[in-house]
Order: sequence, then structure tokens, then C-alpha cells
Amino acid sequence: MTEQPKLEYTSGDRLDLSGTVVTAYYTDGSSEVLSYTDVDFSPEHGTVLELRMDGTVITAAYGSKTTETDALTVHPKPFPQLDNWSLALMQLYSRKYVITASAGEGGSISPAGTAEVRYEQSAHYAITPCEGYVTADVLVDGVSVGAVSSYTFTSVKEHHTIEAVFKPVNPITDLSEADACYDAAMYLYEKGIMIGMDLEKGIYGTHTGLSRAMIVTILWRMEGSPVVNYLMRFEDVQPEQWYTEAVRWAASEGIVKGYSDTRFGTADSLTREQMAVILYRYAQSEGYAVFAEGDLSSFEDAGKISAWAQDAMKWAVGNELLQIADDGALHPQDTATRAQAAIMLMWFFEWE
Repeated sequence: MTEQPKLEYTSGDRLDLSGTVVTAYYTDGSSEVLSYTDVDFSPEHGTVLELRMDGTVITAAYGSKTTETDALTVHPKPFPQLDNWSLALMQLYSRKYVITASAGEGGSISPAGTAEVRYEQSAHYAITPCEGYVTADVLVDGVSVGAVSSYTFTSVKEHHTIEAVFKPVNPITDLSEADACYDAAMYLYEKGIMIGMDLEKGIYGTHTGLSRAMIVTILWRMEGSPVVNYLMRFEDVQPEQWYTEAVRWAASEGIVKGYSDTRFGTADSLTREQMAVILYRYAQSEGYAVFAEGDLSSFEDAGKISAWAQDAMKWAVGNELLQIADDGALHPQDTATRAQAAIMLMWFFEWE
């Protein structure tokens, strides 16, 4: 090889054989000067050089003869010098932020737990309720974004939290969220206190009149469904009915009395003042303070309140337990509905 090619490069450069000269000597004593295009080189002209090729020799082949160059030197590519602005950007985009995802009972969120997200990157979450549940709400950093099925954090620049909240599917067909008693009815339903009249058909009986058997059963469940040893003589209370043990308990506690020793009146509807009296007696039996009294004189129908219900009505009004009708009256003699009972009982739970 008469003139060797350039042998020193930086990683990423291309091999330059353009200055290479090879002289071929023949047996007859003649010779010929050849350029790099006349000879087969390995590596070839224009090959991109990498660090792993440092120390490689270049082989030139012409006919059956070969010759080699000295070894190549391939230097690492120098790391570019960053100015302060470039360095700050690099540090910024290398930051990681933590997103913590959790789900309550009745469903899942994916991915769950903690995840790291780089600056200005996105993170997607899927919210899935279990069978029998629906998504009630999704809270992002403690703020509601509604009952969504998915949520995506975009251009993340800080830590975040996401929480999925679920609730049981409403099995009740005669009750909607638009009803004034919805929250109270669902509150008592979920507690197993007021569970509906025929759940197989989805009937809660919201606007049905409240019977004496119903109110004692509700209070009995509030008390934990106790079993008491008390002899009842009520002929209209049949054994092993859904209300039997509730009536036995209520009679033993003096919360609800019969019309006589032999008649309880299980199917009889309650008036609003009777409902107040029963709840008043229940509060007394539980040892609650029942001293607060409301002023009944401001109601135009206060004169319709029975004498025996005065104290209970004052207590119910004074503690804001009795729902006042839209016309501003008490309607003490009107039949109490299951909807009204649900609202009064939820308020009672909050009051106690």
C-alpha cells in the first residue's frame, strides 16, 4: 500500500479511503498504481465507524493478493457542553411526580397504588365497578370530577391523587334521585333498617302509609333486632310474621302500646303525630335528652294536635325532626308515609 488512508476518526465518522494508493507489482517486472476504487476494501469506503471498531485494520484485496493498513483509531464522541438553560431544561424533564390511585369497596381502579410520571407526561386510569355496584364519584386531588369511567392526567407537573368511590346499584324501581326522600330512603336501606316492601319487585313503598307494624319493625332493627322474653296477648299479632318479634320488643319497652290487651292494630296506619310520639318514646327508652321544645303556636293547625301528643310534637319540632309540609303546616292528623318516616328517621340518626 503506497499511501495509507486516514486512520484516526471519531465515533460516528465515515471511513475515508479516497487518499489511498495501492501499487500492484506483476511477475513480468511491471507495476500499476491503483486508486481506492480499483481495489476491494474491508471495511468499505463510507462505513460508519463505531467505538467497537477501534484497532481494526483495513484490508485491501486485488486479485489473489491482499495487503493491510495500520490499525484504525476510533475516539469516543465528546459529550456536548450544555449551557445553563439547556441544563435546566434537562433537569426539568427528568423530574418524576407520584400519582396515588385508590378505590373504595365495590370496584377497582387501574393502575392502582402509586405510579411515577415524568414531567409533562400523561397517565390514564380506568375505573371499574363490581357486579351490583356503580361508580358514585371520582375524586381527583380531593375534588369531584363526577362518576366517570376513566380519567387521564395530562401534562403532569405535580403530585396527584385519584380516588374512586362506588355504591350499590339501586334495586328500587319506585324511587329516584329526584325524590325528596331519596337520600333518607337509601341511607336506611343501606343500614338494613328500612329495606322496602317487596324488593323482589323493586318496590320500596315510598308513598305508602306507614303502619304500626312497620314503625315497630324499623325501630326494632335500629335497636339491633333484640330477642326478648315477653308474653304478648295481642290476637292480631300472628306468630313468626316479619313484625312479630318487633311488636314483642316494642310492647315490652312501652314504646308502642296496643289499643287493648288483645288488639295491637298491626295494619293500622299511623298519623304524623303518632309517629312523633313513638319516636319520642323510643328516644326516652334509649336515655336521650328529650327536653328541647319547639313553639307550636306558630303553626295554624297546632290546635289539631291531640293532648297526649303535645310533648312529643314539641320535641320533634324543636329538634327539627318532623318534616314541615310545603304549606308550612304540621298536618298532625294526616297519615304518615314511608317517605316521611325515612326522612324523620335519618334526621333522628343525625340528631342522636
